[in-house]
Amino acid sequence: DDQKAAETKKINDAEEADKAKLDNPTNAQDLANKVAASTIDLDLSGLKSDVENNYSSLDDQKKDAAKKIDAAANAANDAIDANKNLTDDDKKAAKKVIADEAKKATDALNDTNSAQELSDSTADSDFKKAVNDVYNDINAHTSLDDQKKSVTDKIAADQKAAEDDIDANKNLSDDEKKAAKKVIDDAAKKATDAVNNSDDAQSLKDSTAAADFKQAVEDENKEVAAHASLDDQQKAAKEAIAKKAQDAKDAINSNKNLSAADKKNALEKIDQAVATVDAQIEATTDATTLGQIVADTSFDTAIQSVLDEANNQPSLDARKDAAKQALIAEANKQKAAIDADLTLSPADKAAQKAKIDAILADAEQKLAAADSYDDVLAINADAITAMEAAHQSGNGLYVEPKAAEAPKAKATLPATAQRVDRHASAGLLAAASLSLGAFFAAKKKSKKQG
Repeated sequence: DDQKAAETKKINDAEEADKAKLDNPTNAQDLANKVAASTIDLDLSGLKSDVENNYSSLDDQKKDAAKKIDAAANAANDAIDANKNLTDDDKKAAKKVIADEAKKATDALNDTNSAQELSDSTADSDFKKAVNDVYNDINAHTSLDDQKKSVTDKIAADQKAAEDDIDANKNLSDDEKKAAKKVIDDAAKKATDAVNNSDDAQSLKDSTAAADFKQAVEDENKEVAAHASLDDQQKAAKEAIAKKAQDAKDAINSNKNLSAADKKNALEKIDQAVATVDAQIEATTDATTLGQIVADTSFDTAIQSVLDEANNQPSLDARKDAAKQALIAEANKQKAAIDADLTLSPADKAAQKAKIDAILADAEQKLAAADSYDDVLAINADAITAMEAAHQSGNGLYVEPKAAEAPKAKATLPATAQRVDRHASAGLLAAASLSLGAFFAAKKKSKKQG
């Protein structure tokens, strides 16, 4: 008994399932089955007399046939409305065919003049054929899933094309490409989800998902197109390098602790660093490589090294003090040379040393007022030259004059004695002349050898 009950339940469940399909068709086949079930009795052949068929009149027979056609038409329309593969326009067109064919069949039945004509009428079969034609059209219609797939495939293709364009864009860095493609990817996912969530063909048709995605792609393309070209990015990078270089040069040129030679050397190093990075920038073929060069700190390090070297030079005050000490040493040297000069009288020596002291004092004043290392160097050079020029040797060995003696009484000597005295004086003068001659000869020889 339990087995029979189970079998009976199984049969009943199957019948209920079939009935559910008839009541709620979801595809063309279910539609065909429903209409077929509704028109199973729509067979007008073999109609007998009014009495035999229990009809009160021919009109009642026509009405009964018309009701069956109307019921079949309604069933067909319900199935069409329930079909998710059809848009509203598709449904409207299909139902119009059903309505037109139902009216045509009903008119044909109503035009019959007898039960036999009614029985012989092909209105029912013509209507069935028309409904079957509608079935075929609907059955050939793309399923909702295929319609969704068609839309999502188009979205995926457009997404790939947009991302390929982004990848090929040399104006964008890797990070910029990644960001742009994420915008496209997010828009594509949003559109695809919206399409897949459509419940029927009409909601799919009404959906703005595809249009929204297309607009998102266009917006991103505009943003990408507005991005600076690689040439402009290279130009901007070089301008930034030039600005840094100029700032460094200005700092070098305004550094009062540096000489002209120091500044020239520093500026040349800066120019070399600029030339190196400019060459690298010009050689780039994409924004990613350019970005790596810009991010590289080698140029900044090179510039900072030049500035550090310049800033580590002695201060201007220290250089002034060193220059002053050098001038003092030079002054002492020149004064020592003057003191040792045998061609100068004490008065000459005093005058020349006084001149050197004056030169030193003047130089010290100028050093105190100097506002650059170049000025310090120039003041020192001029002072040393002046000190060297201040020492002027005499034309011969200086002989200090003897002090004047008081006049003596002249002794009267014999003639012989006077002659002897004259001869003695002549001998002394001759000896003195020989000594002076020997001195100047030796001095002249010394100068030639020197």
